[in-house]
Amino acid sequence: MSRYHQLTASEAKIIEKGGTEPPGSGESHHREGIYLCRRCDLPLYLSKDKFDSGCGWPSFDDEIPGAIKRIPDGHRVEIRCARCDGHLGHVFEGEGFTAKNVRHCVNSLSMRFNPAFINGKERAIFGGGCFWGIQRDFSDFETVVGYTGGELVNPSYEEVCSGKSGHTEAIEILFDHKVTYESLIKRFYQVHSPGLQKCQYKSVIFYLTEEQRQIALKLKQGATEVLPASQFYRAEEYHQHYSLFNPD
Repeated sequence: MSRYHQLTASEAKIIEKGGTEPPGSGESHHREGIYLCRRCDLPLYLSKDKFDSGCGWPSFDDEIPGAIKRIPDGHRVEIRCARCDGHLGHVFEGEGFTAKNVRHCVNSLSMRFNPAFINGKERAIFGGGCFWGIQRDFSDFETVVGYTGGELVNPSYEEVCSGKSGHTEAIEILFDHKVTYESLIKRFYQVHSPGLQKCQYKSVIFYLTEEQRQIALKLKQGATEVLPASQFYRAEEYHQHYSLFNPD
């Protein structure tokens, strides 16, 4: 079951028809986060693997495992999204730009950026069973509940509950330097069962940076999964702070 983002004409020319955007025309930044497929939301690259090659297109020397398909294309190798088969760009080896000696040359219009920080605050995204309960347990933070990790763009609650969309009910927590990511994970394990893996009720830590990934793996318990963060879709308003407005 899949549903993709609607593309603009410029995006479709690249992603669906294998075109190339003009060099230097895309957004250039080095913020922390994850680059997703613009069409299907699959996490493709961590920002730590991005580097400036001077070629005019975003360059990466590594990919998130399993995210990229390589297809011989004459004297080059094309790279495509492993989920939706959308065209990303090409990969080159032996150029010596970094120690890994690999350059993924990616069209910026093939990707969307999933930031690790919003308005100066870091994001933590956890799946820990029904999001009504876990939002209550983190009520002293700025939080939103929603859906992430599935294969449908803009899923509804009914689609998530069907089990066919692949999404997890999740919470997004914003925190500042007074709190550590490690302390949030420790609380996460105190308020839910790390053995929970049923339909949309899963125990998952969705990381947005390499540092978050390393901390999550260090503290991992039970059947909890540690996965790269995909697009986070805010749940319907009646789900937000549900236990606050429904104390019984």
